[in-house]
Amino acid sequence: MADVTTKLIHDTFIQNRPDHVGREEAEELFNHWLELHGFQPEEQPAAPTGFEYETIPAEEDSTPSPDDLDAIALASDNAVNSAAMLSDVLESMPDGSKEALTCALNDFDCAAEHLQRLLDGYDYKPLDEREER
Repeated sequence: MADVTTKLIHDTFIQNRPDHVGREEAEELFNHWLELHGFQPEEQPAAPTGFEYETIPAEEDSTPSPDDLDAIALASDNAVNSAAMLSDVLESMPDGSKEALTCALNDFDCAAEHLQRLLDGYDYKPLDEREER
């Protein structure tokens, strides 16, 4: 039972078993259900974590265009929103199923922080805050 989805189903099943069903009996029932439906556990690849940055040679004037900054801001907003969504999901998950989502949440938080620092370095203002020219 290596994949996250199966682990989540297992944990939910075990935690929400009827009062008169013991944990061991629930485990046996769950394993029987898996066998009955032909479940074949497969090792899942480890989720990638962290970032690797590559130095890209730039021309002397490598200031991003306004469109590039808008794209960076969109990526930043997406990372912040994804991190918030993952955080909400994590709060409702059983402890045994949280590892992969925790890694993803940390990566989105890191990405959002890097993108926001980049935008701050260029004094970027969102479209609704820009002065009309």
